[in-house]
Amino acid sequence: MRIIDFFMNHNKKIQENPPEITTEWQELPAFIETDPAEYELVSVLATAIAAGDHPESEFVV
Repeated sequence: MRIIDFFMNHNKKIQENPPEITTEWQELPAFIETDPAEYELVSVLATAIAAGDHPESEFVV
């Protein structure tokens, strides 16, 4: 068996058995009410999520 044949047959096996896709995501409303005492925590969490991978960004309370 040539090495090229091995990879060609390997790719066919992968294509014949595609994985079953399941979704575990749950849709959330655009706004979720929170207790006014927790506004600061919610703001920090939302900012951290929105900032993503931007280490140069800042959030000051």
